Amino acid sequence: MDEEGKFSPPYNIAWATFLTSVERIAQDPPGRIDRSYLGSVSGTIQTYLIAALKSFSLIDDEGRPTRVKDMADPEARKAVIRSLLEEFYPGMVALGTSSTTVGQLNEEWSKAFPNLTGESKVKGIRFFISAMTYADLPRSSLWGGVKAPRGASTSKPKTRKVKTVDQNRDQGGSTGGGTSGETVVVDLGDAGRVTVTVNVQWLQLDDDTFAALRKSITDLKALAKAASSKAGPKSSASAETETKDDAPEGSEE
Repeated sequence: MDEEGKFSPPYNIAWATFLTSVERIAQDPPGRIDRSYLGSVSGTIQTYLIAALKSFSLIDDEGRPTRVKDMADPEARKAVIRSLLEEFYPGMVALGTSSTTVGQLNEEWSKAFPNLTGESKVKGIRFFISAMTYADLPRSSLWGGVKAPRGASTSKPKTRKVKTVDQNRDQGGSTGGGTSGETVVVDLGDAGRVTVTVNVQWLQLDDDTFAALRKSITDLKALAKAASSKAGPKSSASAETETKDDAPEGSEE
């Protein structure tokens, strides 16, 4: 819950990370969930994880475990997750029982959570769909393939094609068409240039791939920043990024 008592859907944490943390807490609940208890993950993930646990009322405002203590048993855990989704995402859970489109899902999300847009919205929907799959809630077959999280029973995800970037583009080569999404260019002066372009449907990625991809982009940006700080004023290294928030395939945004 946010400061006004309204539900704030998790979006900046992968479902797999959230589920693993819930399992650990439920098996041996500590007196309080704080940063020292979550020391095995980064500080940013700690922040988002604690916020997600509070949003679902699994811990109280002081970090003390509440409903999460009822989730030690795998089947009980599924039942609690199912109940939470029905409580906090009622409109979207209802949509999953019929052949609704991704566009309808996007519209319902915007009605329920109008302040969550762009890439944050995409990640929030991915978290929700992964949770639905884990809890064995019905999901529209038109919502696309999202890899089932650990322990879930679901149909096979759709096969995705992986596109590679032509590293010779700057030497006059062709990438075979325009690209969109996010591009990171690291100019290393006389040593050359590194260019990576990501053009994916974020909603189609499984949790582990999504997290790994985002980390790779972040690491490249850090490399670009470091190169820029080391370069002289006449030959400075630079990083250029262009981002485009991709809504789920079929979105009407």
